[in-house]
Amino acid sequence: MVIDENNLHGTLPQELGFLSALTTVSLYNNQLYGTIPLSYVRLVDVEKFYAQGNSFTGLVDFMCENKIRDMRADCQGPSGSTQIQCQCCRLCCQDGGKKCHFNNSK
Repeated sequence: MVIDENNLHGTLPQELGFLSALTTVSLYNNQLYGTIPLSYVRLVDVEKFYAQGNSFTGLVDFMCENKIRDMRADCQGPSGSTQIQCQCCRLCCQDGGKKCHFNNSK
């Protein structure tokens, strides 16, 4: 599922977690916010999850146990505040996805 740069607004629906056959979830550069729903732990076949360029917050380590090989998120907000806490993020971004760096702890 690729819905990048579609000017989407709002929070992510929990129901997306029931689409267990997804292998890619790419949401980057929209205007989404809130937390990544816990139901997304059911996305066991997702290998790529791109969430950078939004305003998500919270801990997403619950997704790290899945098959994800490439996870990207905004780890820092514009003021340096933590947005997403992600131990398995391969790429961490800040300033709405404008500045990204590889996560050395991955």
